[in-house]
Amino acid sequence: MFGRFIFLLPVMLAFSYGARVFASNAELQNDNKDTVQNLESNEDEIEDAVEEHTNVKQFIPTKEWQIIEDGQAIPPGLHVSIDMQTGEKMAKLMEDDDQHEITSHVALATVDNEKDVKEEKYITEQELKMRLKKFKNDAKTQSKEDVDDVKMKFKPYEELKKDFEAINVHIRAEAEIISQLLDKINSSETGENELIASLNDLEYYTHKIDSGKDFSTMGGIPILLSIINGTDSSIEVRQLSARVLASAIQLNPAVQVVALEQGTLSILIHSISRDSSFSVRKSSFTALSSLLRSFPFAQQQFLRNGGLSTLIQLFSLDGYESDELQIKVIILIYDMLVERRLSLSYDSLSNPDRFKQYAAIDLNLRLVRLGWCDSLTSFLKRTRVAQLELDATEKIVLSISELVERCKDEWKPNSSMDRTLRVLQSRLSTNNEYEEEIYNMIENILN
Repeated sequence: MFGRFIFLLPVMLAFSYGARVFASNAELQNDNKDTVQNLESNEDEIEDAVEEHTNVKQFIPTKEWQIIEDGQAIPPGLHVSIDMQTGEKMAKLMEDDDQHEITSHVALATVDNEKDVKEEKYITEQELKMRLKKFKNDAKTQSKEDVDDVKMKFKPYEELKKDFEAINVHIRAEAEIISQLLDKINSSETGENELIASLNDLEYYTHKIDSGKDFSTMGGIPILLSIINGTDSSIEVRQLSARVLASAIQLNPAVQVVALEQGTLSILIHSISRDSSFSVRKSSFTALSSLLRSFPFAQQQFLRNGGLSTLIQLFSLDGYESDELQIKVIILIYDMLVERRLSLSYDSLSNPDRFKQYAAIDLNLRLVRLGWCDSLTSFLKRTRVAQLELDATEKIVLSISELVERCKDEWKPNSSMDRTLRVLQSRLSTNNEYEEEIYNMIENILN
């Protein structure tokens, strides 16, 4: 019996050792498997955390209370308030915080529906590295077509920098060009062709606000006025000079003021009434219109210098060219009447100085005294109203409507104006929306 035990003892020891080795190997395999699962689980958690943090709306704290939305992340160290009745949560900076500091070890407190504030969750350095790696990988996935498309839509920084430098150079260059053009125009050695070319170039530059100001400060206005008022220059040169002047003055208040101070008004009025060429008269009238529009002080000076009577005297002229100029006069006077009416209606509080200037211009009364009502009547009687463009017809009818009350004695029923308007109305079609509008305006005047 004892001998048999002695015999089995080594076998039992060997079996026991083998069992322990097998168990140890199995345990190691299980540990490795758990480790892999843990790593995969941690990686999933990290990705979930990154996705969760990316989708959370950023809360930017200020010194004023702001509502914290459900699931919104807020930085730590804020003053948080919770309404116990509504459950609404609000946060702001502490009173002694000028600027909330966020350290490189960022902490986020997340607000949940079930809990007021979750446990603080930290973004570790490893997580930040993973996010940067993911960002780089995303950037690498862009196709060449995407990159080329972006390059086509947006200029690189260096190219933009060169463009801005070119703009500055261009602005300086324009002022220099204007100065050179004025020198050529003012020189007695400049030939006719070169003078015309210089005036055409100058007209192009002066329509810009800044270039127009440069032109006026360089003494360009007196140079052009001397040409317009002179007799030595050709018709084309005088006409171009008036056009350049109109281009510089138009919609440019600073240049309007300088032009008025330098005697532009009287010279233009003289050119409109006395120049032998209708083309020069029309260009001078365009410059005068640019000077008077939206400039009540210039309108006052215009009336004092007899400008209105000069314009009304133009209606004694006959012919196609004079008709064209007279239509321009009608439109200008209508615009001046509307400007004054609107200013008296709206500027008394918002712009009292402008209100006073327009109130001092009794344009309606002056027009009646100078015979404007009869001038309009005679114009329509001798003008072939059927050949008038619709835009001109509309302006004429609007001008008449502005003065119906002032001219009621001259425009009473069965008067020349009454009959002329009925003829004009009969030629308008009510099937056309634009013509129907003019038709209705005439109907209101007649009634």
